[in-house]
Amino acid sequence: MFALCENIESLDLSNFDTSSVQKMNYMFYGCSSLISLNLSSFYTRNVLYFEYMFYENSNLVSLDISNFNAEKVVEMRFMFYNCKQLTSLDLSHFKTISLKNMDSMFYGCEQLIYLNVSSFDTKLVTNMNYTFSDCKNLESINLLSFDTSKVTIMDHMFYNNYNLFSLDLSSFETNQVTKMDYMFANCYNLETLNISKFNSTKASVQGIFTNSTKLVNIISTDEKICDSKPGEAKCISN
Repeated sequence: MFALCENIESLDLSNFDTSSVQKMNYMFYGCSSLISLNLSSFYTRNVLYFEYMFYENSNLVSLDISNFNAEKVVEMRFMFYNCKQLTSLDLSHFKTISLKNMDSMFYGCEQLIYLNVSSFDTKLVTNMNYTFSDCKNLESINLLSFDTSKVTIMDHMFYNNYNLFSLDLSSFETNQVTKMDYMFANCYNLETLNISKFNSTKASVQGIFTNSTKLVNIISTDEKICDSKPGEAKCISN
């Protein structure tokens, strides 16, 4: 609808009636000059598609979508891709019971320090590649509620997460995953990683720990992953 409106800096859509809308994908795609966006009136209970919605909104400083209902949404890939200036994003209310695709959802959200996705229901999700890639300032993220039993692709999931010091993925089951390549690459400050349930039997793990040289403890008994551990890192059982 507003895709590639590259010169618009502000949009007030507070009077929009979106009660019958099922597709919001690509809605603000490439609005690279957008600084403020009022979506307070948006009703999203019937929306199925959010993918690419805020793609390359690279100057957007804040985004309030606390009124969004995501229960029917199946696609969120590239939703916040390269929202480089966003310093906060409250998704604590997102109940994603229909979600299937998170490919590159938060890719390039460089200024986010904290991200709350604890309400996410991921039991139907099959794609998580690049989901948190290039979140360079992210210091904390709680993913213990994530159900990854159907996920097949996880490559580059935490690629270039420079400021993560520890990561607890003890809830992750990876029996169906075929790609874990570069999953934790360039996590320069990561010291502790809990991947106790990881099973890489079906997966490629090329470069999984590339340049993550500060890793000290990897909680894992997966032989293939442990054979790829960097430097002095130790694989220990839970």
